[in-house]
Amino acid sequence: SRIRATTIGLLLTSACLWLSLTNNIEAGRIKERINYIIYDLQVKHRLPKAPEPDSRITIIDIDSRSLQAEGQWPWSRKKMARLLNCLWEADVAVVAFDVFFPEPEHNRARDVAEYLSSNNADSQIIETIRSIEDDFDYDRKLAETISEGEVVLGYYFDFEPFQSTGHPPLSSIPIPPEGFNSIDAPLYRSFTSNITQLAEASIGTGAINSHYDLDGAVRRYPLISRFEDRLYPSLALETVKTYLLDDTFKLEINNGFLEQVVLSNRVIPVDNQGLTPIPYRGSARTFRYISATDILNGNYNPNHLEAHIILIGATAIGLEDLRPTPVDKAFPGVEIHA
Repeated sequence: SRIRATTIGLLLTSACLWLSLTNNIEAGRIKERINYIIYDLQVKHRLPKAPEPDSRITIIDIDSRSLQAEGQWPWSRKKMARLLNCLWEADVAVVAFDVFFPEPEHNRARDVAEYLSSNNADSQIIETIRSIEDDFDYDRKLAETISEGEVVLGYYFDFEPFQSTGHPPLSSIPIPPEGFNSIDAPLYRSFTSNITQLAEASIGTGAINSHYDLDGAVRRYPLISRFEDRLYPSLALETVKTYLLDDTFKLEINNGFLEQVVLSNRVIPVDNQGLTPIPYRGSARTFRYISATDILNGNYNPNHLEAHIILIGATAIGLEDLRPTPVDKAFPGVEIHA
């Protein structure tokens, strides 16, 4: 009950005040944990009893039922192009991918032609097979489908200096007059992105990284990342920018600290790391989900998707991207972007 939650909150606050009088490391850890508990109670206290899904956002779910019906992941780029085509036919506004495509898909006709050539097969057969290579170039098909609408592709930054994979992130945020180092956002050293053919067909790209507190929970969302000498937006920020048809970001810094991101006259409060509190609307699946296989097979009402922001992500067993949060111990990562 709310009375019970308030009582617990008062007790925890009193404990924090007592711990603030001590300086040892263990007391600091206890205080931090108590602060997390208080924050989580506040988040739960503010949740509506019957949360309504945001009518502007739909999540297309690569769930277990989709894998059973359509085959194991990763799916062919041909199938992904067909999925996108279905969404364009429904006249959606923006599609954001919480998955990425770091390697080209094998062209089966080319593979067969090369195999036959290496085994000295009949040249006319090889020539015939090579003549249909374009029909099996599913990377090209997906790129063409991406270019038909507004698509934001996700990518992942890493703190380790691995060899980066895929095309460098496209979208960036203007560096404020105070300089690159005035913002203490995560400074990454490598990335895993999408093949150039797909990246260049998209309207923009955004980082899908999460921020985890010391207890492993996701309470804040990183709107900004640093890589080399540039600032980059998250998947959610780039998607909203695309949806609002606004090409500008403004970072407002006061007294040397980042305080807010301004996008199309909308103000988003952040700390100096570019983190913003996640305004959870409820437990997992508060937003509307549609199974990807239902989209592929026409088992949905296209009118319910018109002008929507679409997020494509995975919750299937073995692919699930589940995070601990204040509202749910297994919250889908794709819904955090929502």
